[in-house]
This record gives sequence, C-alpha cells and structure tokens, in this order.
Amino acid sequence: MLPDAPKQHLLTVGLEDYFQVAAFRPLIEHKQWYRFETRLEQNTRKALDLLDRFDIQATFFVNGWVGDRFPELVRLVADRGHEIADKGYYHRTIRQMTPSEFREDLAKSREALERACGQKVVGYRVSHGWFTPTDLWALDVLADEGYAYDASLAPAWRRFAGEPWRRFQHEHTVRKQGLELSHSEIPTPFSDGDRSIWEFPRSSYRLLGLDIPIAGGNYFRQFPQWLVKRAVAAWHRRVEAPFVMYFHVWELDPEQPKINAVSFLQRIRHYRNLDKMERVLEDYFGAYSFTGIADYLGLDTQRSAAESSRLAPRVGELSRSDSTTPVERNGCGPHGCGPVADPATTARTPISKVVAC
Repeated sequence: MLPDAPKQHLLTVGLEDYFQVAAFRPLIEHKQWYRFETRLEQNTRKALDLLDRFDIQATFFVNGWVGDRFPELVRLVADRGHEIADKGYYHRTIRQMTPSEFREDLAKSREALERACGQKVVGYRVSHGWFTPTDLWALDVLADEGYAYDASLAPAWRRFAGEPWRRFQHEHTVRKQGLELSHSEIPTPFSDGDRSIWEFPRSSYRLLGLDIPIAGGNYFRQFPQWLVKRAVAAWHRRVEAPFVMYFHVWELDPEQPKINAVSFLQRIRHYRNLDKMERVLEDYFGAYSFTGIADYLGLDTQRSAAESSRLAPRVGELSRSDSTTPVERNGCGPHGCGPVADPATTARTPISKVVAC
C-alpha cells in the first residue's frame, strides 16, 4: 500500500432473500423457499447502485441455491465488478454437517456459483452462525479444497479469549505432517508446499476483556449508532488489519413482506431499523475506503477456457429436489403472503389463515 493511499477496509455482502435468514429457519426450511415472494433482484440492484455511487467493489457471499435459481442475477453482480464467493448450497450451519458432507456441499455450491458468475470462487463464509473453536476443522477442509480465504470466524465476547490474534486476519496452514497454525497481520504469497487459507474474522471492539461485535448487519441496526461509529473509528486509527464489514441485501428493503409467526425477539432482530440501514451504510462508505477480499489479497478470479467450458450454463436445469412450476416458485409462503396458484385454473377467493405456533 502506498503511504499516501487511504487505508483499505473490506466489505462483504450477503446476497440472500428475506425468508432465507437464520431468524426464520425454525419456521421455513429450504424446501419451502420456492413458495415465497422473492425480492432478491430488486434488493440486489439497490445494493449494486449504492456501491456504484461510492465506487466500491465488494465480495458477495451467495448460496449455491441462489446461483441455480437466479444465475442471471449472480452474473450481473460479477459483471458490475464484484467478487462472488461461496456461502454453501443451502442456509445451514457447519454443525449440521460431517466433514464429508461439508466437502460435498462445497463442491455443489461452488459449481453452481462458478457456472452462474463466470468467475473462479476462491472464498467462503458459513451461511448460518459462525465458526467456534470446535469448528476449526472446517478450515482444513476449505484449504484442502483450494479455497484461498474464509470469513466465518466471529471472535465475539470471550469465544477466542485464549487466542487474541484471531480477532484479526491470520493464516491457517495445514502441514503435511500434521496441523500447524500461523498468523500474520499482513498477507503474504502462499508457499508452493503446504496448503494455507487466510481467515478474515468478523470485526469486534475490545471492551473490558470482551470482544463486542461491530462489523455491520444486525449490529449496525441494533446498537446505538454513535457508539458503533466511535468503535469503528478507533479500529481505523489503531489497528493495522482491515476492518471487515458486512450487510445483507434484504436489509435495504423496509417494505419486505412481514413474517409474523416468529417470536418478538426475532421480529426485533430482523425488522428493527431497516428504514435507516441505507443511510447508515452511506455514512461509512463516505468516511472509509472499502474493497472486496479477493481484490485485497490480489487473487485472480478469472477462469481458464477449459474451466469455462466445463461449467457452461445448463439451460432450463432445475435441482432434482425442485419439481415446482415457475408460478409456484414466484409465489409467497404460508407465513407471509400465502402460496400463489395459477390464475388461469384457480378462482381467487379471499380467505383468512391462522397459523398455530
């Protein structure tokens, strides 16, 4: 980095629809996603326009399911200059998978995303939850599968109190003769020998021995903004490593359909201050310089001709588990607007529906 250049921070974006979030997972399984009204395209375009206004390139973490259902949208994000990274095929936590199942999920989601976006996918973030100390085996699998970086660690509260360097970017190395962890604040080129993977944890603020999350998303919407702004400014002044910030495209949509069959706390978590989120992001985008993770690491995401040929788009292909019609896939869900039937064959009769919880 040149001495006169502004300090570069990292921006990641969750490209997911409002009904795919962790808060609604007890009510809405992935096999029900097709039944909900999608607002993914309009929210993604809104996010892209926001980033264009500030000339920001970001990393978009995307589920493979989205890559299969919305390939044109994923390609649009890539064509607008942003990196596409892996978020697993469905919205699942790492603790729902064995190492072999995790490896299979990576292969499925990566193929779907690379086919959709035309780029090499080199980064990963877990969809649901964050990696804890017992989940670090997943970094070995990711490194073995050739991923260059991960962004799934959340050193919140006292989760990694014995390893304070995990609050910042560090390199995880899988040695041929066993496991060894090395760490550094400045990226260096990978060696030709043992596999390595960079980790970019969610940023936090150290207060009274606790690591308070301040990375964006829900924390931007729930915590007092003056307090978060002071914490981010302190990171910018004192920490050499980049600040890792994130948001989801659905957080720019205060008019999204409401799913009422959730607890009061979950409604607060999901809907509170959605109308302010765009202004909050504009404030940070105007104050700091951001880029995507692959760009920060200087990684090449261009595919070779052979890779492009192997992953040519499959026109009209659907997942084996999706036997729904286009009308059903564009409908609303039972906890939102209700399933949409074909108007040519079904009379429109107003009903009231009570969902017992």
